[in-house]
Amino acid sequence: MKLKIFLPFFILFCPFILFSQVKVGDNPNVIDTSSILELESPNKALVLTRLSSAQMQSISPLNGALIYNTDTSCVHYYNGVQWINLCNSANTTGFSFSDNGDGTITLSDALGNNLTFNGAPETITTLIDNLDGTYTFTNENGDSTTLSTSGFSGDFTDLTNVPANLDTDATDDFDGEWASLNNVPAGFADDIDDDTQLTDAQVATAVNNEFPNLDTDSTDDFDGEWASLNNVPTGFADDIDDDTQLTDAQVATAVNNEFPNLDTDATDDFSGDFTDLTNVPANLDTDSTDDFDGEWASLNNVPAGFSDDIDDDTQLTDTQVATAVNNEFPNLDTDATDDFDGEWASLNNVPAGFADNIDDDTQLTDAQVATAVNNEFPNLDTDSTDDFSGDFTDLTNVPANLDTDSTDDFDGEWTSLNNVPAGFADDIDDDTQLTDAQVATAVNNEFPNLDTDSTDDFDGEWASLNNVPADIADGDDNTVTNLTQNTSTGVITYSNEDSDSQTANTVGIETDNSISVGTNGGAYYESPIKAIGKIASNGNVTRATSGITVTKLTGNGYYRVNLPAGMVSDGNYIIQLSQPSRDGSGNDDPGISYRNQSSSSFEVIVGDNDNGGSDRNRFDSEFMFTILDL
Repeated sequence: MKLKIFLPFFILFCPFILFSQVKVGDNPNVIDTSSILELESPNKALVLTRLSSAQMQSISPLNGALIYNTDTSCVHYYNGVQWINLCNSANTTGFSFSDNGDGTITLSDALGNNLTFNGAPETITTLIDNLDGTYTFTNENGDSTTLSTSGFSGDFTDLTNVPANLDTDATDDFDGEWASLNNVPAGFADDIDDDTQLTDAQVATAVNNEFPNLDTDSTDDFDGEWASLNNVPTGFADDIDDDTQLTDAQVATAVNNEFPNLDTDATDDFSGDFTDLTNVPANLDTDSTDDFDGEWASLNNVPAGFSDDIDDDTQLTDTQVATAVNNEFPNLDTDATDDFDGEWASLNNVPAGFADNIDDDTQLTDAQVATAVNNEFPNLDTDSTDDFSGDFTDLTNVPANLDTDSTDDFDGEWTSLNNVPAGFADDIDDDTQLTDAQVATAVNNEFPNLDTDSTDDFDGEWASLNNVPADIADGDDNTVTNLTQNTSTGVITYSNEDSDSQTANTVGIETDNSISVGTNGGAYYESPIKAIGKIASNGNVTRATSGITVTKLTGNGYYRVNLPAGMVSDGNYIIQLSQPSRDGSGNDDPGISYRNQSSSSFEVIVGDNDNGGSDRNRFDSEFMFTILDL
């Protein structure tokens, strides 16, 4: 058994439920009946997909798609034909925000006026998608950790625990079978031996004599499961704990600290299928049936004792059997008296928090932890049992005849032959002799549950336990941080695990600061630009602020611009007008003016001034306007 310390995490932290509606963040059980997805948080934001301009232009998504362009530092949307930059004044209502990356933010209006104001650094945790298969997590202290979500690459060269002597060239292998030899000398052709031979029972007697404490039944070894422990202290026996609530960010911090290499995206994991491997060596032996040519003449170092074709050796002693067993099973557990007995009192290095045999910590319920983990990692791989470990032994669809150990390939040596007739096996002449493999067969026949590898026995260490109850697995030492905001002043207060507090302002205190605190405590700026518009000569609105309409009045060059109710505070707002330049007699002195200004409309007159020589000659013309209200 190979214990894996991360198994309890997946059992504890990774339940999931599929709903027709999804609520992320606070109050996950409260969602409007008309919503398919809702986000709710007083201190977290929705982060859009982040693409460069080249990446953005390479895709054509559904109409209405949104992305954040990392080259322009702006949000773009797709209108079904092209990507529109929402920070471009021609595509918005006249102003935009730009993060300068140095703690300041610049506000720009449609006239090119810029206003820069200071923000304040926050000490909240963040989890950023780097768009390359990794996430960067920054904790409250500003320490960053990069999490990789990529699984196994599928490349043969990236496999771990590949046998050191893997035969990657099958062209030179021999199958090791006596029957495959060619040109066997006539003296060995009868394959008959009439000497005595050890029975399975005799081998068993020899093994028991040499190893009186041999563990011959591995079925009763401790399996490392929490449920298999005996005499668990009462404080832990109920597997229940009921502590204070951790925030999503705190759960994320704990998970990342404990599992820095956590696979949070199962979609790119290696399938475990041999056929999906890349860079498999060109000469990999996928069929061991075509190895060594089997010619007797190709054998090296054939013992001289076979030249008379006779064998007459003696029988194995107990010591020789023991040597054969040790050669075949170098990790054989020959002393069952030191195996873990499953008793709580026999555990070593029990964490200090449990040493008093009392469970007095507080802990999240499984459902609360599951909600927090799912909120933080929507693509979390909740079933590690189907992840490819990168271990060669976990591959599927490996060719049936793949030679995974070149150390047992026939090397041309007499001593390396398998199934040599018993009469020739001792290299001396007329006896029969057991090979190590034959001894191993006899031992396995007598002891089918023999534990032949003591390296995977439970070591009595706390860290080696599997399926430790969730309320105990974290060490019983949770603490809580807190982040609050005064919505009247905008001040954010952060309290760490030691109850030390730090504050941050969302709005500067300068007297000339145009930014104020909004109703929810955030920075609020009201632009003086209330409306802009471009009107065609026939009075049609080419582009204008929502709610603006235009009436073409009787006569040339005469228009009324109608304002929606409440757009301006009174009739004393500022109007800026412009029209295109013109050439030719009667049109070379274009002029534009306004009249009859009120809180609901104003009129525009367009014509040629004629240098004052006569009354203005009105004509229909395109014009543009801007309305400012202080």
